[in-house]
Amino acid sequence: MKIIYLSTAQANIVIKTRNEHCEPHVHAYNVQQNWEFKVFFSFISVTAPAIVGKFFKAIAGKPSKKQVEGVVNEVYSNLDTYRRAWWSVVGKVCLSNQYVVVVDGFLLEAMPGNSGAVRVHSASFNPSVVEIQFDYFAHGTRGVKIFASAKCPVMEG
Repeated sequence: MKIIYLSTAQANIVIKTRNEHCEPHVHAYNVQQNWEFKVFFSFISVTAPAIVGKFFKAIAGKPSKKQVEGVVNEVYSNLDTYRRAWWSVVGKVCLSNQYVVVVDGFLLEAMPGNSGAVRVHSASFNPSVVEIQFDYFAHGTRGVKIFASAKCPVMEG
C-alpha cells in the first residue's frame, strides 16, 4: 500500500506503508513513463547530499534530469511535511548510532570528535513542534542515559 502525498503530471510522490526501512525517503514514480526512484532526506539536515546517488536512487526506468530535480526540489522545499509523513507511516527517525550536536536549539549532524557531538542511542519525533527527542550515553560513564530534545533544522526563506 502507498500513501500519496503529491500527485502531479510529472510524478506521484509516496511513502509506502509496508516494509519501509531507514534511511528516510519517498518514492517518486510515473506509471505512464515507467520510472521510479527514491529521494532520501534527513531529520538533522536541510540539504540534499551533494553526491548524486546519495540523495536519490533509480529503481526502474529513466526519469529525466528535470524530473528528478523537480521531485528533489519538492521534497526539500516541503521537508517538514515529508518528515511528518515518514514519522506517521514508519515511526522512525533513523538516527541511532549517528553523531549529532545541538546548535542554537537545533539538532544537526556531526562527526565523532566534533565539539559537543554525542552518539544517539535512540530518538523519536514530535511532529507538532518538529522536534527530535533523543537519548545518548554520557561520555565516560556506564549506562548513564541523558535525555534531550532539539528542533529539526528548517529551510531558510
